[in-house]
Amino acid sequence: EREEGQAPPAEEFLKILEEHRKACEREGRYEEAEVTRLRLKELRTREEHRQKNDLHSKVSLELKALEQAHKDELEEFDRKWEQVILPSCINEMQLLSIEMKKRHMHQLDELRNTFLKGSNNH
Repeated sequence: EREEGQAPPAEEFLKILEEHRKACEREGRYEEAEVTRLRLKELRTREEHRQKNDLHSKVSLELKALEQAHKDELEEFDRKWEQVILPSCINEMQLLSIEMKKRHMHQLDELRNTFLKGSNNH
């Protein structure tokens, strides 16, 4: 593994080749400098493609992880809905229905009593 701040091996190799190219030019070995320049260009292009592929792979993995997390959250929500929320809502509706029936029965009794009292007074 590399230490913090240390250049990756490809970058280090490209740096060495660049220094070699410059040395060739200084020493008048122009053909060798040109061959080195072309090789550097090819290696830089390959390194750029490698880095793009690495980035694409990394992004793809992150996207798959996000998709899986989203799928897991939806499954958990569905499970909660089916096992907790929906039964709770049904229970609450049943309790409200019972309470309404009681209230209506009470109101009906009051109306009957009022009607009976009114008809007894006449």
